[in-house]
Amino acid sequence: MAYLVEKGVFRKIKVSFLMVGHTHEDIDQVFSKFSHWLCKHAAMTLEKLMEGFEKCYTPTPASIRTSTVFNITEWLIPHLNTIKNHSKPHIFKIAKDDNGRARIFSKEWSTDKTLNATGEYLLKTQVEDSPDVVESDYTEIASNIEKLEGGVRASFKYFAKEGDKEWWRSFFENYDEIGNYT
Repeated sequence: MAYLVEKGVFRKIKVSFLMVGHTHEDIDQVFSKFSHWLCKHAAMTLEKLMEGFEKCYTPTPASIRTSTVFNITEWLIPHLNTIKNHSKPHIFKIAKDDNGRARIFSKEWSTDKTLNATGEYLLKTQVEDSPDVVESDYTEIASNIEKLEGGVRASFKYFAKEGDKEWWRSFFENYDEIGNYT
C-alpha cells in the first residue's frame, strides 16, 4: 500500500480493523448468499460457478478468471522496513509526509482525535523494478489427469444438463500434458 501511495496511485489509504466480535462486513454477507445459492443450484462447471457468484447478491459482484498472478511479496520484501508496535491500533492511514514519502499513521480507535506517525518509513528503498509472474505448476494435476477425468465422467449420471457434460468433455480433450487448457 505504501508503494501505491508513493507512486501516486492513491493519495492516501485508510485501513480499519473492527473490534473482536464486530467483524460482520459486506463480504461476509456476499459469501453467505453465495453459499445459500450453491445449496440450491448445481454449479458443475467453472463458468456456472462464476455465474452463480454473480447472481447471488445485489449489487452484483464480479467474478474474474485470472491467468496471471504476480509475486508481490517476494518483490517488495527487500524494500520493506520492519515495523513494530502495530498490533494495538485499529485505524491506519498511509499517506505521504512532508518529504513525499509514504508513512503509516495510526490511532487505537476511530473516536481518537490524533493520528500518530510511525518512526520509520514503510519502504526503506525506492522500488524501481517489477514483480515476477508466479509460474503455474500443474505437475500434480497433469500426473493425475486420467484419474480426474475418470472421476468426473463417473459422476456424469448426476449432471442434469448435457451442456455441463460437454463442457467437461471439451476440457479433457483440450487439456495438454503441461497443464494448459487450450
